[in-house]
Amino acid sequence: MRLKLIGVLLLISISTTFSYSQKEEFKVFFVQDNIKREVKFDNSVIVLEPKRFKIEVHLYNIDGVYANISFDTLYYSTPLNERFPDWKSISFKTMVEENFNIQKGIIVHPDNVSYWFYDPNLSWHRFDKDVIVKAGENIGTKTVENLYDVDKNSYTKLKQNKKPIYFTFFTADKDKNGYLNNEFERKKIKIVFKD
Repeated sequence: MRLKLIGVLLLISISTTFSYSQKEEFKVFFVQDNIKREVKFDNSVIVLEPKRFKIEVHLYNIDGVYANISFDTLYYSTPLNERFPDWKSISFKTMVEENFNIQKGIIVHPDNVSYWFYDPNLSWHRFDKDVIVKAGENIGTKTVENLYDVDKNSYTKLKQNKKPIYFTFFTADKDKNGYLNNEFERKKIKIVFKD
């Protein structure tokens, strides 16, 4: 009986920690030379040329998606049934990116995140200038030519980067104080550049 009770409590604990929705909230595609590859939650690797590519984000009835982009695997290697380190404070570690992606770059950092969103009531967003708006879906694109290293406070051209980049995308809601509450969906991909 005691073993059954422990099993039930463990199941309740797991189900309240992660509230993944059955319905997909977002999709992410990497596009280069008219080849489009979708990001899932698995150990997929996409090999790209060290030149301009695009990240296409489809948001389905949600405002935005968090993105951790790193040379490190802190977020990427976190199992799906576990929360990211420092879970509650992640929303306060969101980095400010330029409006309309003028520098054609992404921010690379081991434990901070970006929040890519679209709000039709605002005159700015973090995607390239033109967002496609449909009923129940917004499609934003980030053109990537440069990598911004926060610690070095500098941009690096893609062709100069030899390291793999780990992308982790996720959605979550916040509590009344702005802390992350429930995670709903997560996707990840490792990008390797050809020599």
